[in-house]
Amino acid sequence: MFVRSMFGVPERAVNMPTYNLFISHAWAYDERYAGICRLLDSVPNFVWRDYSAPRDYPVVDAGSVVGRNKLRALLRERVRISSCFILVAGMFVNHREWVQAEIQFAQEYGKPILGVMRRAQQRTPEAVYQVADKIVAWNSMSIANGVRELC
Repeated sequence: MFVRSMFGVPERAVNMPTYNLFISHAWAYDERYAGICRLLDSVPNFVWRDYSAPRDYPVVDAGSVVGRNKLRALLRERVRISSCFILVAGMFVNHREWVQAEIQFAQEYGKPILGVMRRAQQRTPEAVYQVADKIVAWNSMSIANGVRELC
């Protein structure tokens, strides 16, 4: 885990709350994850810690029972220690099985779910509306304010 947005932030930010975030993503679509990170990093006086599944974790064979169980346990723990779950609306359809598992973990642990609509997205899946505590637009202040409101 690492704290984002600490570099170049005025010292007074040290006394600001740190938001522990889990951003649902698939590495096949890592530009969406990276986009959310860039947006959050650009918000002045917003300090956050990334609890998403990191790219440098050992590759898990999600095709085997042991691998799937290991991945589920890793995701469950990452969601458990986060304070807010961020769901990019398009991910729900593209990776339904894993996203549903992550949403289930967030609900089990009482984590607020922030839905983020992608820029120029025509439709947001109805299922996102059903699980999200709040849905915001794809821009830095909307996402940061949504996290602040939910946490």
